[in-house]
Amino acid sequence: MFKRIFAFLVLAPALLGTQYCAQTGCGGELQPPCTGETIYISTFDGHQILKVVDAVNPTTTVVNTDSAKSPEDLVVGPDGRIYECDSDNNDVRRIDPSTLTVETVYNFSPTLTTQCNGGVCPKGREGPSFNTLGDLYFNTRGGPSTHTGVWKIPASQLSPIPSGGATPVNVFTAAQTGSSFGEGTVFACRRPLGQ
Repeated sequence: MFKRIFAFLVLAPALLGTQYCAQTGCGGELQPPCTGETIYISTFDGHQILKVVDAVNPTTTVVNTDSAKSPEDLVVGPDGRIYECDSDNNDVRRIDPSTLTVETVYNFSPTLTTQCNGGVCPKGREGPSFNTLGDLYFNTRGGPSTHTGVWKIPASQLSPIPSGGATPVNVFTAAQTGSSFGEGTVFACRRPLGQ
């Protein structure tokens, strides 16, 4: 067990990049709280993504409704767009909250032999997150799909999205995660000493 943890700590910076988090001026460590923040909420059964602005008089607006989709996990990317994982439809989609334009970043259904490095492609995406280099990471769940570990879509494939969709790269297999059912990913910021 110790060897696995040590190997992960040694390999993780090489795989994920060692960067430092930018300060936003509010809401961070040793910073005043932010006001008027926006939160995006996915409603799996409601087939919607809602935008809620937290203020004295909160407002709620519908950003996206698609009865054929079941949005689950969301993250706002470094480009300000909403990235949505829909495990039931095997999609990763991107929504521009200002224009409401929806783009498919990755969909398992039209998988080409050139995708996924010729191996098993990710199904049942969950828990998207970005590293500080702008790469999109997501985990995969077990049922009804097979857990295939943690995957990365490089930032270079997000602007623009290649014709036919992005090509995810398996960065941690299910065996390496020690799990048969994945849910999320999150990056913790590393700060230089004294900051």
